[in-house]
Amino acid sequence: MANRLQREAIGLAYSKATEFSPKIPLYHLLAAKVALLAHWPDNNALDVFEKDIYYYRGFESNLDLVEEYERFREAYTGSKSS
Repeated sequence: MANRLQREAIGLAYSKATEFSPKIPLYHLLAAKVALLAHWPDNNALDVFEKDIYYYRGFESNLDLVEEYERFREAYTGSKSS
């Protein structure tokens, strides 16, 4: 499921018609959450999904999604991402 969400986000980003879709960061957030639930504590499996969501740290308009993931991760694992 996480891979499917990630592929959908990438597909939207590569299409000229949807490259600026607000769903792209949302799909990356959902993919990261699903991956955390499915793969924790395997940090290697989580890295690709967390890199996708942490990419948005550089965009103030999407910073709330990053913060939401961090809260979710901390609540689920008891720790912040490294």
